[in-house]
Amino acid sequence: DAIRLFFFAGKGGVGKTTLSSSFALRLADRGIKTLLISTDPAHSISDILGKQVGGSPVEVTKNLIAVEIDPQEAVDNYIKKTLRVVERTFSPESVQHIRDMVKGIKDAPGTLETALIDALSELILSNPAGAEAIVVDTAPTGHTLYMISTVRKAGKWLEDLIEKKERAHKLREMAGGEAEGTEIIESLRNRRERLVRFSDLLSSSQTSFFPVMIAQKLSIEETRRLVESLRAWNLKVSKIIVNRVLPESGEGFMKKRKEQEQAYINEIIEIFGRERILFVPLQERDPVGIENLRHIGRFLEEILP
Repeated sequence: DAIRLFFFAGKGGVGKTTLSSSFALRLADRGIKTLLISTDPAHSISDILGKQVGGSPVEVTKNLIAVEIDPQEAVDNYIKKTLRVVERTFSPESVQHIRDMVKGIKDAPGTLETALIDALSELILSNPAGAEAIVVDTAPTGHTLYMISTVRKAGKWLEDLIEKKERAHKLREMAGGEAEGTEIIESLRNRRERLVRFSDLLSSSQTSFFPVMIAQKLSIEETRRLVESLRAWNLKVSKIIVNRVLPESGEGFMKKRKEQEQAYINEIIEIFGRERILFVPLQERDPVGIENLRHIGRFLEEILP
């Protein structure tokens, strides 16, 4: 059977980590070997699961393995990999200049997302845990959309780049010069192949996106943009999860908050349609630790495969 892939996406602070962890635990409790991946720089999976999770997959409980992709580490690895290819391809005189240039892109816009794509696509496609389901707790919306957009365009962009490199390579050979660049072409081909496979997986029927939101104005607007973008890319939006819904309450302050929330919930239903929404109530306690996550998992029953 093809591997199932589940992405929890949305604005920062709406509870993606809690819900993705609860969902992954629910799958694991059903006997499905599950890998939970976090690309969120906040590193809160360790806190929520009550177990130290790092860059290598660790077993959290039976059938549940978790890993956190460290964004800074991803950038460092991406630059190291690029430099290795450069060093094996160019003459020593060229290398120092190129090395300085490559190191200079460390803080450039888009480098973080590109490095995360590299790390995430490698992890998902190699599936080191031999998982049947992979659950991804994504970074906030802007990063996620940039990442998906880059993956979707990368195949074409890399193809053009490979063609240019191959032409330059042939011209240099014809002119009797030393043909630099074979290793770079090979590296670009491998990267293109991986990103095309990853892009195909994202748009496969086995992959589901769960936008997570709370019933507040900014969250509604951001979720609307997220859903529109995902649909424009023909990616499957399964259910929109409205998290931390307040209980019916009696008097004063809480009554006013509930009335405001209800107005937003009505707006959410109008935008997305009631049948597309799953409501998850606000919990009495902070959802930390396996048992609390299992409790939240009961509210996610209808989105389980």
